[in-house]
Amino acid sequence: MLKTTVKVGEISNLSDARYCAGMGVEMLGFLLDTEEAITIADVKEITSWIEGCKYVAEFKTSSLEQIEKAMQDFSFDYIQIQDKTLVPALQEKGLNIILQCNANEVESTLAVDYLLLKEPLSELPTTDSPILYEGDMDNQSLEQIVETVAGINLMGSEEIRPGYKDFDELADILESIELED
Repeated sequence: MLKTTVKVGEISNLSDARYCAGMGVEMLGFLLDTEEAITIADVKEITSWIEGCKYVAEFKTSSLEQIEKAMQDFSFDYIQIQDKTLVPALQEKGLNIILQCNANEVESTLAVDYLLLKEPLSELPTTDSPILYEGDMDNQSLEQIVETVAGINLMGSEEIRPGYKDFDELADILESIELED
């Protein structure tokens, strides 16, 4: 079990997904709308091997129609977007939203399930929405980050070859926030 909520984004392989699930990561994100995007068929294959995680459809530039189509093909728990103008329409559909933005773009009246921010901790906005922090996390600052925000966002990476993966960076962070039994 981990000390805080952890989302790992841009999952593109079963090795990352299984490692993260085994470490107690709460949310696995799958990037669906760039050249590096994973297919829905691959998402279905990967998630068929995983239990206990929530799944996030990550979009950088998609329209409402493209997001709706992805939601028809797989039941994601959260939608991660960068376009805050899509929030009301997605909320009307009953979808859980992670809004990725900069601290200076946060509107106090805009409530989402999570805000994903890449700001220094000193620049985090005052908001009612829980914050997932993505940024520099060394061992000295990690404890402060865990105490300051609702959770952290880490990134998956490519496999060296199928079944062969270097988890060093991800492991360092996850192991340092693991609760002792």
